[in-house]
Amino acid sequence: MNKSYAPKQREQVTHDPQAQQATATKGNSETSRPMVVFGEDWGRHPSSTQHLVKVLSTQRDIIWINSIGLRKPKFSWRDISRIFSKLKARFFDTTDKAGKRMNEQYEQFGPREQDVQDECTAQKMPSSPYQFTVINPLVLPCTDQPILLWLNKFLLKRQLASAIDALSGRPIVWTSLPTAVDYLSIFESTEQECDCVYYCGDDFSALAGVDHEFVVSKEQELCERASMVFAASQPLLGKLPENKTVVIPHGVDCQLFQSDSVNNGCQSTPWPQDLPLGKPIAGFYGSISQWLDQALLLESALALPNWNFVLIGNIECDVSLLENQQNIYFLDAKPHDALPAYLRHWQVAMLPFKNSQQIRMCNPLKLREYLASGTPIASTYFNALAEYQHLVEVASEQHSFAKTIVAASRRASVQEKEARVSSVRQASWQQRAADAALYLPQA
Repeated sequence: MNKSYAPKQREQVTHDPQAQQATATKGNSETSRPMVVFGEDWGRHPSSTQHLVKVLSTQRDIIWINSIGLRKPKFSWRDISRIFSKLKARFFDTTDKAGKRMNEQYEQFGPREQDVQDECTAQKMPSSPYQFTVINPLVLPCTDQPILLWLNKFLLKRQLASAIDALSGRPIVWTSLPTAVDYLSIFESTEQECDCVYYCGDDFSALAGVDHEFVVSKEQELCERASMVFAASQPLLGKLPENKTVVIPHGVDCQLFQSDSVNNGCQSTPWPQDLPLGKPIAGFYGSISQWLDQALLLESALALPNWNFVLIGNIECDVSLLENQQNIYFLDAKPHDALPAYLRHWQVAMLPFKNSQQIRMCNPLKLREYLASGTPIASTYFNALAEYQHLVEVASEQHSFAKTIVAASRRASVQEKEARVSSVRQASWQQRAADAALYLPQA
């Protein structure tokens, strides 16, 4: 059976941001090897990989490769739109336009996906002397045809050539996508193998929108090839190699989500214009997808007509069950740094998930963000909740979700808010990145 390896001895974590930054960037440039990262599209949504790499980019050069896919494309409007946007970014965005859009993203989350005429966009992260390059790969996702895979590798190697040549040393390959195993040979030579780190944040055998059999087989191959494996949560350990796996739990941007208003009410934060008025709010932000329990939400909204239910995010499934309910509001997705302005005005933050294999294995970032804000939380049960269950109201067969929301709203004292905030005060992304850096291959 796998086990969680305790991180190596580290310095005392502090809530002071300058001290956290010093902890995360300790060491010298000789040991901070550049990294090539296979992840989702940069800036598309603030994943754990993006949070970690944003911190690690203050220590080293980064080449970020936008998504190479986890399933074969289908003849659907969504996939056609995604293909069109990638082709547009690859061939039609100019350097000036791309640079402007990337600079607009710096204060929120660092550079955003763009690909310009020289095949990549290179910028420096704020207050960092290192280069951050985003590559928009032109590859056919999840191919098992040898000739197409050869073509994919040829094209990607060509796209990466100038960015790789500009690096200060041999890069570490960090991937959160199992399908990247097909491209590791690009970074190998006759003298040296590729130093690869696998960051496992999901159970791909249960993840929606994935070619499960294909991706799981690639994950097994990647685990064999990787020199180190990071698991984002304890439940993921069972499928990962014991001798080289360490748990790096999700972190939270404490400074963004916590403010003085946590303990002094929300009057200091302006009321967002699209947030409904007049009733207490039970809110959720994130992808509006099939793992949300719509029947539970409808039942709760009907049982609590004096409450407003606010769902913020992209709608990625049929929501006709909820659309006509007068006290349920759908708001467009917001930039990550805008979310606290909404969260601070909610009486309760919700995690209304279905009971599924995907949810049982998930470890949602928003759980720690809710806690960092001090907002009372109502949730259905999932494994990652166990550590914080004493701070959260959890629904059960005997305790409906509507009753759970009401019970959570009564846990709004200064002492209980502070307990929620304190529970994640030592879980900053700076500290998580510092823990991960201890295990990265050295020169």
